[in-house]
Amino acid sequence: MRPGTGQDAVPVVNRVLRQAANVAGGSVRLEFAAGRYDFWPDRAGERYCAISNNTNGFKAIAFPLIGLRDFEIDGGGAAFVFHGLVNPFIIERCQHITLHDFSINWERPFYSQALILAATDEYVDLAFDEAFPHEVVNERLYFIGEGWRSNFLCSSVEFDPRLGGPAYMARDYYEASNNVRAVALDKCRVRLFGGYDGHKVQKSAGRRPAHHLPRPGNMLVMKNDTARTAPGIAISASRRVTVAQVELYHACGMGLVAEKTPDLVVRRVNARLPPGSGRMVSLNADALHFVNCAGQIRVEECVSEYQLDDALNIHGNYLFVTGRRDERTLELGVRHHEQEGFDGCGPGDVLEFHHQHSLRSLGQAGVEAVEVINGRYRLVRFDRPVAALLGATPAVAENISWAADLTITGCRAVANRGRGFLIKSRGKTVIRGNTVSTGGAAIVLEGKSSGFCESGPVRDVLIEDNDFVDCKRGPWGRAVIDVRPLIDRIDPEAPGYHRGVRICNNRIRTFDPGILAAFCVEALEFRDNLIERTATFPPKAESMPYTLALYRVRNARITGNECRGAAGETPWIMDEGSARTATVTGNRLGPRETEPRRLKAVTLMDEQFEP
Repeated sequence: MRPGTGQDAVPVVNRVLRQAANVAGGSVRLEFAAGRYDFWPDRAGERYCAISNNTNGFKAIAFPLIGLRDFEIDGGGAAFVFHGLVNPFIIERCQHITLHDFSINWERPFYSQALILAATDEYVDLAFDEAFPHEVVNERLYFIGEGWRSNFLCSSVEFDPRLGGPAYMARDYYEASNNVRAVALDKCRVRLFGGYDGHKVQKSAGRRPAHHLPRPGNMLVMKNDTARTAPGIAISASRRVTVAQVELYHACGMGLVAEKTPDLVVRRVNARLPPGSGRMVSLNADALHFVNCAGQIRVEECVSEYQLDDALNIHGNYLFVTGRRDERTLELGVRHHEQEGFDGCGPGDVLEFHHQHSLRSLGQAGVEAVEVINGRYRLVRFDRPVAALLGATPAVAENISWAADLTITGCRAVANRGRGFLIKSRGKTVIRGNTVSTGGAAIVLEGKSSGFCESGPVRDVLIEDNDFVDCKRGPWGRAVIDVRPLIDRIDPEAPGYHRGVRICNNRIRTFDPGILAAFCVEALEFRDNLIERTATFPPKAESMPYTLALYRVRNARITGNECRGAAGETPWIMDEGSARTATVTGNRLGPRETEPRRLKAVTLMDEQFEP
């Protein structure tokens, strides 16, 4: 198999991997010569894959690494180029796997982009490059790919080539419907009527975001499907996997997603634009995503740029208690379709139960046996009575046996549509020496039993010596660092959902007032951080107007912080309970720093605190 021939490399690669699976003892190394290799789905082996937070189904796989041990792929600088709906790497039930020195890209990406020529309240005119084939049929705009055709227009985002990344305050457009009327003005130009300013109403706050029309000269980026069908590298039920020096130029889904896998090293794995391509987007979803992993995860010197979602997300999944068979046996189920088939628990695991709406802990129990009903439900038998423990309480369960320690060092996350690092793991987390400049919050500590139902509470997080630069220039997040569970009911007797959060010695350069928003936290430290006001963008009309906002935070320590440049009128705001247990000393944040303003009420599901 020689590079640069344009021939389909899938049959050769699949044959070599079948041979590698039959090697008894010793290690196997597969080497590629530098150059381009092309991969099509037509003759690839197929396998049903349930990949968390991506799209399940039968998948054509270019590199099926199934049940291998002590196996290495040395790309030698090769460019792996994929065509149509083919999955690059599926790694299942493997041990001691190393992938390094290659790139992943698609000949035709699973999104389209067009230059914005004009925009009014009635229509927007677009000019498409030939790299993004399209056609207008019966007043509908269709995008044409290799083996696929789509008229999907939702989640379109305006990108600003001058700034790099999404335009200031760009939102997702065409949310309500795909029934957008289109007219072909000529071979390359298309006029879309109506709907462009149709971003979502913020229902909880009862208001609509400010009117915004796209700017001529910017680009409109359109995902061509909601499906996350082909992540670049998908790892499950494996151990000791290293991925190093890999360029993720594109994927129809996440760049790298790993689940139920202990001990991962991700080093110099970069989601970014192919040089000289003229593209605006790298990946259609998250760059790195870890679900119910364990052991140590090390993410080192990685770059995440221009993807359409978050740079990194680590979490568990809440399983819903959907039935009670007897005192020790519960039926547990998943809610989101992208969690179907997820291996949520096994014998020997420990689950912690939470109130579904307040996420207050209800107790723990060990798993004795699991009977899988289907992809959504399973019967779980515990080592002690649990039905009485839960009573009639609507409950969810989190698998606390699978919670990895995570270290993120020397990484760069910039110019993406979503947020930076989303941390939802009980393991020890260190985020040190990174640069983050994202459309949403730089760092989010969250947990929720709605939407994707991603657990869980953090217990030991250190955020230290990072540079946060002009984050939150879009609508995703309340502050540069956003700490909270997403709950719809407060339990006044419950302890803080998150615990042990230290934010120290960071440099935060920003145009917007909101630096830290914290809700339902115990033992929060915000120390020796330098805040510098910039004039890169105007402050957002919908922004949280406080530098720090604390609600239901116990034992906060806010010391030695400094703000240079124009400070907010109110440096911080707290509710009475937070103020009683807080230590606030030695800060230089603004003219009213000696008496924090007291909150009287809060709207939990809003994007900011409501005094």
